[in-house]
Amino acid sequence: MAAVEDPLFRSGDLLWRFLAHDGQVRGAVIRQRGSDPKPFDELLQVYAQERPGVPVTVHESRHTWQELEDAQAALVGLPDHQKASVGMGLNQDGTDVRLTVGLLYPTEEILATLNDLPEGIVHVNYLVRPVRGVPEPA
Repeated sequence: MAAVEDPLFRSGDLLWRFLAHDGQVRGAVIRQRGSDPKPFDELLQVYAQERPGVPVTVHESRHTWQELEDAQAALVGLPDHQKASVGMGLNQDGTDVRLTVGLLYPTEEILATLNDLPEGIVHVNYLVRPVRGVPEPA
């Protein structure tokens, strides 16, 4: 498996993979936007040989590895005292990757940074919501 996967991960074409342990759950492979789908056909054959009966679907991301890397750098650059967590996972329907960040409070600086990122690349969980009429904390 590694002989086929590793070059795809190193090139940035393979962004994410989730392989289930049984046939009850469908696995997912996410390839970067615009990548050649042919190597992924070979990868699916390897998965089928190594995990018979466990279905895997390949999805093309809306993002490239560079967009994900840039978005991750932007999240890392947010003020440390505002971040509770930063991670990466699949979107709601399991067809694309996205970064996730837990933030304490949506300041103007944070909102400006997030607005500059490609749509759908980050899922934000705010731990504190602003109350109307109450000024932002300093």
